[in-house]
Amino acid sequence: MNTLYPIHDAGSAPAESRAALEATAVRLGKIPNLLGTMAAVPQLVNTFLQLTQAAETLTLPALEREVVALVAGVEVGCRHCIAMHTGVLKRLGAPQSLIAAIRAGSPLGDLRLAALRDFTRQVIVERGAVSDDVQSAFFAAGFTPVNGLEVVFLVSALSMSMYASRLAGVPLDDALKALAS
Repeated sequence: MNTLYPIHDAGSAPAESRAALEATAVRLGKIPNLLGTMAAVPQLVNTFLQLTQAAETLTLPALEREVVALVAGVEVGCRHCIAMHTGVLKRLGAPQSLIAAIRAGSPLGDLRLAALRDFTRQVIVERGAVSDDVQSAFFAAGFTPVNGLEVVFLVSALSMSMYASRLAGVPLDDALKALAS
């Protein structure tokens, strides 16, 4: 176990993190290692969980939100994010070819999702300075300025878990190991 960044459970976490961990354990049947690590800072784990819940109310459909999440994980190099959002995309019925292409940075057969991937990548890599060409392609694919800001919201919310995972070197949960490669 990493002694700098321990993985907490509801008993060892700060009191302000316990309700979130207990609710997660009820919902998922366990506390994922990443949330257990984030629980060391109640503001981090609680805000992250609130933001991920709020993300479900965005106008982007679930599949497109997960494309943003997987692209973000790939761009940042977050093993947890790549594995987690690969699994969610599979549960949503996304074709394996789409998942593999996002993970490999290969061309996507779907022009709308390709525009979403390119937009998301530039939000991350260029720190919000998305080029006119990429924005034009994004809008031509049917996305709106509101959707662009929703991508910013998603990337911002996900950054908490991506950076915490990488900083702490959190080990993958058993359920994610098969999805990581």
